[in-house]
Amino acid sequence: MENEGIAGIVVNAIKFCDFHHFDYRYLKEHAGVPALMIEHELEVNSEGQLMTRLEAFFEGLKKNAGIKAKAGSGKYFVGLDSGSHATKLVCIDGNKNIVARHIVPTGTSVKRSVGEVLKELEGAGIARKDVKRIVATGYGRNNVEGADEIITEISCHAAGAYHLLGKPATVIDIGGQDSKAIKIGEDGTVRSFAMNDKCAAGTGRFLEVMAAKMDVGLDEFAKLAMRARNTVPVSSMCSVFAESEVISLVAAGASKDEIAKGIHSAIAERTVSLARRINGAPPYYMAGGVAKNKCLVSELKRCLNSDIEVVEEPQFTGALGAALFALKG
Repeated sequence: MENEGIAGIVVNAIKFCDFHHFDYRYLKEHAGVPALMIEHELEVNSEGQLMTRLEAFFEGLKKNAGIKAKAGSGKYFVGLDSGSHATKLVCIDGNKNIVARHIVPTGTSVKRSVGEVLKELEGAGIARKDVKRIVATGYGRNNVEGADEIITEISCHAAGAYHLLGKPATVIDIGGQDSKAIKIGEDGTVRSFAMNDKCAAGTGRFLEVMAAKMDVGLDEFAKLAMRARNTVPVSSMCSVFAESEVISLVAAGASKDEIAKGIHSAIAERTVSLARRINGAPPYYMAGGVAKNKCLVSELKRCLNSDIEVVEEPQFTGALGAALFALKG
């Protein structure tokens, strides 16, 4: 099929229409080109997540998708990661050195949060005229004004992680609205990825809701779980049903520490299933702000039976990757 000019295949399957799944399996095994399955109900309520999957797939089809930018080209290059929870900025010079990074809450306005991190950049002595290119990524990437290019967080997390690790890896990123597992190849490109794109179950937002139900902050929530000697299983990953389940467990006299541990354990098991879908293998690297949750990292290590590398500021991985794409130009 490559000789016919087909670079990849997208199979759009309506949920419960089983015949499309047989078509996808056949195409994936015999077509000789990358294939992606998009499954949804007749009424699509998750356009953002579906578009991320499609755009990341298309980015992966590009022959020059890796980061091989030449050193010493230009002055400054900026990556903007507009997440559902926080907006991050990373600025690098022509030699890939990080010269500035900033983070602010996204709140209800992408425009305002982006303006704030750019203002912080100017406060660090880097004028807008000295910035050669800006690449936007993240949940609100399409609403970032002034960006020279828009690239999905899948590609940007892969690029940022590869730059930091310098080797192929399996990246796990638990964001505010979705979770991802990304397999990086020898050249730093995305080989395969899987997303939890059906709902916010097991994401950073889910952690926030559960912490609020326990009447503690996120940091204290993780500490509660770390103190637990035993685990109370939490079976539901739906935010609504999990809230009811937690209320019932508290009413039954279960320890808050053990409930918190059960929630972290359930999220880890759900996330690891994404890594297994792409045949993830060590080394594992965790990106995103949730990587600062020591209990969740510990539970992921247990479920994977492998170590996980977490850099000092993991929430900037996507913005770093975007800045590297800006340098690549």
